[in-house]
Amino acid sequence: MMQEWIRRHPLSAYFFVAYAVSWSIAVPLALQAQGVITTRLPLALHYLTAFGPAAAAIAIGRLLRPPARPDGRSRSQLFGRSFGWWTVGLVSPLFLFVLARMAAALLGQPVPTWRSLGHVSFLPDLGLAAWGLWFLTSGCGEEAGWRGFALPRLQRTHSAMTSSLLLGIGWAGWHLPAFFYIPGYSAIGLRMLPGFFLGLLAGAIVLTWLYNSSRGSVLAAALWHASFNFVTASPDAGGLVAAIASTLVMVWAVVIAWRYDWATLTTRSRGRPRSVRATRAERARAFPGDELIPDAIATLTHGVTIRRAARDVWPWLLQMGAGTRAGWYSYDWLDNGRQPSATRIVPELQHPAVGTIFPALPRVTEGFTALAIELERVLILGWPAADGTPEVTWTFLLDGVSPGVTRLLVRVRGGPGYRFHGLPLRLTRLVVRVVHFVMQRKQLLGIVRRAETIDLHLSGYKAREGEAA
Repeated sequence: MMQEWIRRHPLSAYFFVAYAVSWSIAVPLALQAQGVITTRLPLALHYLTAFGPAAAAIAIGRLLRPPARPDGRSRSQLFGRSFGWWTVGLVSPLFLFVLARMAAALLGQPVPTWRSLGHVSFLPDLGLAAWGLWFLTSGCGEEAGWRGFALPRLQRTHSAMTSSLLLGIGWAGWHLPAFFYIPGYSAIGLRMLPGFFLGLLAGAIVLTWLYNSSRGSVLAAALWHASFNFVTASPDAGGLVAAIASTLVMVWAVVIAWRYDWATLTTRSRGRPRSVRATRAERARAFPGDELIPDAIATLTHGVTIRRAARDVWPWLLQMGAGTRAGWYSYDWLDNGRQPSATRIVPELQHPAVGTIFPALPRVTEGFTALAIELERVLILGWPAADGTPEVTWTFLLDGVSPGVTRLLVRVRGGPGYRFHGLPLRLTRLVVRVVHFVMQRKQLLGIVRRAETIDLHLSGYKAREGEAA
């Protein structure tokens, strides 16, 4: 019975075993460091936790015989003839380290030497041989599981970008005990966990790009992971240099997300990718609803060109909302309870009035309230603060570009009291900018796909509107 459950839920079983193996070592070390238990476990045992993902991949893989491979590729295709990508995996983090050292030197800060990177926590100085330690642990121990087992299975049912996000969440959670006994992690503190997660998500995107580009080479991912830890995980590499290197990985991930098709993160979309960037003039112009939050902590504006008239785009906006409404056209597993957003116009949802609630999530009463509606032109949604004034405004504006072409502009503004899940203001601005871009991009492209490919006559909307008239 257990084996049958594992066959039906291989990823859940994998993450459970990976956590169980690694945490069986990490949790006692954390409890010991916090004085909860009085054991005398050597902290060097920490490096064995890295083999949890590999152990889980082996254990679950044996139960799933024959071992599944991404896209049905053979073993020779999976590991062979990827020398160029192995080089990218090995060298690119070292190049980031060089750039980080140069930036730190320009700022007058002390910079680590290559030799000093051999100083690792809980072990004697290893010199350049420390890279071998990271290759065996973070490279082989982790990547055999994260990219060797979990990623290809996630990509069977999800896009490469969504798979990276899901894997990033699991990867971040796996690190939690380390915050209680590793000096570098303890110095960061749990309050910096959102920033830590963003860094891991960026790394997951880069590693997915590397894995898919190399046609499934786990070795390429292992070399990258080993080299990156070599230049950032040493206490001597901490501080500014490690922070700059991590920031460069985030920039790299943004470039990948911007330039490549999210379905694969390796190939460009057919034709020119549909941009969701607002122009400089669009970001500078005043939008209806800006006056509702005169002193916003942040204003984020995006736009997309749709090859349809405004009257054909407008119905998709009116029916937005989770649960009993048509969905948000974004990541339904996050904001619509896994229920797919509608791919047709729903006539009974086409007549919202000012005050109508657009539920944020299924089965909740809280949501965005319609603050203003101008037919086929403007929809302003707002999230109320405790005093009833808008804490967040979300404006959808339709501009006619030419006959049959519309520019959909979207602006979100946060009030002075808005904090994302209680985060400090600085982190709120950073996290919201990233999270909002990801969700807003998906929503805009979802509206584009529906408006451009679904005939409103076939949806029944035009016919019923004609009957009502």
